[in-house]
Amino acid sequence: MPFDQIRYESTFEGIEEWGNFGKVSRITAKDNLLKFHVSIKKCPLTEKGFQAFSGMLNALLLLDLARSPHIEILTDIGILEEALWVVKQNYQFNLQDFIFSPKYVKLPLHGRIMIMFQLLKALEYVHSMDIVHRNVNLASVHLDSSLDVKLSGFHFAKYIVENNCNTNEICFNPESFPSKDFLAPEILRCDSSIGPPCDMWSAGCIFASLFSRKSIFQGISPDDNISETLARIDDILSGTVFSGLLNDVGAVCPLAAEVIRATLTPSISSRMTAKQCVAHPLFKACKTVPSKVNKAFVDAWYSVTDEVRVEVMSSLQKLNALNDCYLNNPSAFNESESITFIVEEISKLRQRLDERSLLASQSPSIDRMGSGLSDGTVTDTESRSSCTCSPSERTCEI
Repeated sequence: MPFDQIRYESTFEGIEEWGNFGKVSRITAKDNLLKFHVSIKKCPLTEKGFQAFSGMLNALLLLDLARSPHIEILTDIGILEEALWVVKQNYQFNLQDFIFSPKYVKLPLHGRIMIMFQLLKALEYVHSMDIVHRNVNLASVHLDSSLDVKLSGFHFAKYIVENNCNTNEICFNPESFPSKDFLAPEILRCDSSIGPPCDMWSAGCIFASLFSRKSIFQGISPDDNISETLARIDDILSGTVFSGLLNDVGAVCPLAAEVIRATLTPSISSRMTAKQCVAHPLFKACKTVPSKVNKAFVDAWYSVTDEVRVEVMSSLQKLNALNDCYLNNPSAFNESESITFIVEEISKLRQRLDERSLLASQSPSIDRMGSGLSDGTVTDTESRSSCTCSPSERTCEI
């Protein structure tokens, strides 16, 4: 592992896998500065053009801006040996794997509600930062043994201006999205304006999956044309599959059925927002308890100064301008200069991450990784999102 061998201590052999920007190598390591486990990905840059570079930088800048205990943590980044090295906190599993595991069967109702509550808190924060995720699905929701939830997969995310998000680069393309089961109708239609409601549709799909243990729109094929796909969605929503799901969920938890119905509606204006969902009576017993022990660490890691916010938003605006030129005025586009800009921005981003890591490492509670900074082995529930259920029912940990 040539990338910073002093800070990172490899714990598992590397594996090769296909990522959102091609084939990558991934290893798990111990971060000796921040004292938790991380996932280090090596993304080869040879033969990659502007679109790949642009997509990488866009996702990384948005992660730098969206600092929340319920969003995946980007800790380090660098370019070495013709590869982009990306370091993020390592989590044990994603929701897609978890709901099909034997342990999930034993998860009580309030455990499922807490998973959804944390996802909604993540989306509420992301949307407040004028970011739309656009690819929320079971695989993009990670969690650990204490049901700490992290939203990941920001490779299709976009900074939006006046609720207008250019979707030209992600229109219904089999190469773009690995799964169509969680995509909102407006994305499938390639609407010219995509906003936060598309994420709420996906959240509704996930909530339905938490009860049914399968995708309600399973089987939607990228080979179908748009009209066939949208007709299939309408058939499911108006047919016995959806009504049966609502009846089954309603028999267990009527309030959960209300939230599913209010998010899985084709009408964008009628779809419940993340803020409205968080305030729904279903989540009245849910709360995020700040850790007193880790307050210094949390303040150091998650706070975003106005200076950083302005810098990141300026970089995003420049990147969006380059994308617009690439798509709409290719004769005026200079790929070499654009890639140079991206490399410079990655260098600036690494400097900001280094400053955050150093500040966080000086926290007196660096050995207690609560408030969303677990390595998967800590069960300090007082520092996590918790459910105010009775002690006899408090079995959220898995």
